[in-house]
Amino acid sequence: MPARIYDTACARLQGRYELLILSIAILLVILVTVYVNLVSEIDVVYTHLFYIPIVLAALFYHRKAVYLALFLGVFHIAVNYYVAGLFTSEAVLRAVIFIVIAYIFGSIVEKKDQLCDFLKRVGRPAAQDVRYAGGAHQGTHAGA
Repeated sequence: MPARIYDTACARLQGRYELLILSIAILLVILVTVYVNLVSEIDVVYTHLFYIPIVLAALFYHRKAVYLALFLGVFHIAVNYYVAGLFTSEAVLRAVIFIVIAYIFGSIVEKKDQLCDFLKRVGRPAAQDVRYAGGAHQGTHAGA
């Protein structure tokens, strides 16, 4: 069972579909943004969709997701400016939050992947020893 948990936690797409998935997500977000802003004239709720490609980019490309967040933030500000006719602090704040989320999430995923790579280098038995030691430690407290 622990080996399966390790395999699941350290599983990655090996570059086959990453770019395709991310491109589709970005395209859909851009289309929804344009439609919702220009047709429905709503400028708040749809921005939550921006987190989908940002999180996917962080999963696939770690902290490089900041570049996508920057692009989507500038895109959001530009569309908001086009509709409202002025730069709003809300749009700028959302763009900044996109970048912060991309950096934090990308950093966390990068550290997880570095740990998985390290555990692969030292071998699975060492990784299992670490898990069993953690379980044994927890078991001693439960029995006390």
